[in-house]
Amino acid sequence: MVRTKESQVPMKYLFYVLILCYLSSCEEVNKLIESSKDGKTITYDFGPQKRVEITQSKPKKTFRLEPLDESVNNPYLLVFIDHLKMVVRKKDTTALFAMLDHNIIVDHNNAERGIEAFKKAWKLDQPEPSPLWKLLGKQLALGGVTENEGDRYYFCIPYSQSNKAYAQFSYDFDWYHTAVCLVKESLVWIKPDEKSEKIGALSYDIVEMDPDYSPAHFTKIQTLDKSLSGYVKTADLAFTSEPHLEIVEIASEYKVVAYVTYD
Repeated sequence: MVRTKESQVPMKYLFYVLILCYLSSCEEVNKLIESSKDGKTITYDFGPQKRVEITQSKPKKTFRLEPLDESVNNPYLLVFIDHLKMVVRKKDTTALFAMLDHNIIVDHNNAERGIEAFKKAWKLDQPEPSPLWKLLGKQLALGGVTENEGDRYYFCIPYSQSNKAYAQFSYDFDWYHTAVCLVKESLVWIKPDEKSEKIGALSYDIVEMDPDYSPAHFTKIQTLDKSLSGYVKTADLAFTSEPHLEIVEIASEYKVVAYVTYD
């Protein structure tokens, strides 16, 4: 019999094909593959001369909050927020007060309420510039998300301080020493100096701040998985200890009902 070119297959390749077919049909091996997903290495013996090791590493847990803005889903809310951005840019206190609920919550204990309390808390009744304008402008640029607590719904700005953002993580956060990197590829230095060695970069990572280091131009941080620690520019971070906006629709009109710290 004359063999065609297609039929001339070396015997060693046929042997490998038979082995692969046997492995793929072996139910016990399939179970081992599935069980290896916990990151362990499992050895299966086919005989004294044949052993198979199956290893699958655990996926690395990532703690990141990618940029998110749900206001684009509601054109009426979007108009309100855009107007609020303009008011903040102009530092127009009269227009700002008109956008606040008359009973606005100023602290998380609900002890301070009302526009007068808001004005006092942010020193808007004093001649020196209030820190409110810079902080609020930065937060409004980040966008926000819809939150619900029981039967209460509100829009939270910034997204990086929403309950929904952190509910996806199984981690005991320290809200007074937690921050989120706001930018992609924010550099991490080994010292609080841009001339020092660059040791990594953050991209929307959640980080913990060193409580013994007072932030200035730089903040000392550590990633939650402890894989990276160093110094990043403070301007690249949003802190969970800062207040957040709560916006609610009242009688067909949007109002800021709270500007309180996370607690």
